[in-house]
Amino acid sequence: LAFIPSEKNVLDMYDQLCEEMVQLVSQVTRLIYLKNLKVHFSSSPKSFHLNKEIRQDHRYNGHRADTRQLIIDDFKEARIHAKSYETYRLWYIFVDEEWPEESKRWEEMDFTEMTHHHFTKYMKRVKTSFQELQRMGNKSIGVLYFNSQKLKDDLKPKMQDMLVTIHDKLIKVARKKTEKLRTDFNTKTKTLYGDPLTLKNFAAFVQSINEIKAETPGLTSEAEEIEALYQIAEEYGVDVPQDDIVNKDMVVGGAQMTQQCLRDTFLEAITHATDFKINNLKVMSAHLDLSIDHINEELFATMAILNNGDYISPNSDTNDVLTQLADVHKEITVIEEKVETYAEYQRLFE
Repeated sequence: LAFIPSEKNVLDMYDQLCEEMVQLVSQVTRLIYLKNLKVHFSSSPKSFHLNKEIRQDHRYNGHRADTRQLIIDDFKEARIHAKSYETYRLWYIFVDEEWPEESKRWEEMDFTEMTHHHFTKYMKRVKTSFQELQRMGNKSIGVLYFNSQKLKDDLKPKMQDMLVTIHDKLIKVARKKTEKLRTDFNTKTKTLYGDPLTLKNFAAFVQSINEIKAETPGLTSEAEEIEALYQIAEEYGVDVPQDDIVNKDMVVGGAQMTQQCLRDTFLEAITHATDFKINNLKVMSAHLDLSIDHINEELFATMAILNNGDYISPNSDTNDVLTQLADVHKEITVIEEKVETYAEYQRLFE
């Protein structure tokens, strides 16, 4: 922190002022030298050098030294007080170096990567900076005066611009996360209320239930993340558009919500789908068993064909047999696919 003028300059100016005062006083005409008063003296007055006498006077020198020491003490105290301004050097580094890099990184990040922690960290820092700038005031220390207005005028607009950027990014990220979660909840809820009646659709339904249940912790965490983002917005006075608030309440719930939110509907749908699976599992397992019996019969029938007729006759035409074997191979391939499918159904129904 620089003092203008510097301590040396102030002391030099004070010394010069004292010298100029001595010179000025020494130039004042004294009574004993006035022509009209000389007649009242019996002899010529003795030569007297006032400036020399003043410089040698202990009172003058004492006052001058004391005043000079006051200036020195003022600067000493001011340097101690100036250390409190070192905090603001860190804010300059933050504003001019750290934040531009972080802001660039934010622009490159996908909204799904950003969490409320990104915003909390910087919003707290900016809020703290405003509080510190507010506390920082002008201060007089003896002959010195600390003028902090220039510092405030320089930092405050930068901090305000930064806050606007953070607020805008917060709103956009919260909006996109809410829209994505709304789509996820709607899509999965529709799937969970499928209530299939055929074996194939029921197996696909059970597979969907398993996948959705595995995804549920992530969806729940995302809902909590959205709530945290809007909580931060409220806490820091971010002006969130009303449409965004309505969307958020519709997806994860809120004070203004008069009906069930999509999150609760989704959780109810999981319960419904699980109950539907349990209630229909026995019937569908029986259908699966019948289908497996049927495929076994198809396989036995195919094997029987291969052990009869042209396939074992030495008089059979080779080309005809090869053509028939190709057809049988196709049938066996279909049977193998069904076996794999039914094995997967058995795994799902366990």
